[in-house]
Amino acid sequence: MVSSDAIDPHGKKGRIHPSLLGDRLRQLRHDEGLTMREVAIAIDSSDNRISDWENGVSEPKLTTLVRYGVLFDLSVSQMLNGVM
Repeated sequence: MVSSDAIDPHGKKGRIHPSLLGDRLRQLRHDEGLTMREVAIAIDSSDNRISDWENGVSEPKLTTLVRYGVLFDLSVSQMLNGVM
């Protein structure tokens, strides 16, 4: 279950706000000491997209979140719920 502070301000229940997700993705990357470029290569993306996701400009697709999960050994649910 997504916590109430993670609800999109536009009323989309069950959907995590992009900036909150971005903060979590950034924290994962920092905790592992990786650059945006290193994460981009590992998940087959670009460092510009990593930046957009971390800054809440856009949201990664579910398949991309699965790749993040593989990289950081977490389930998508753990990432979305902040269990790291």
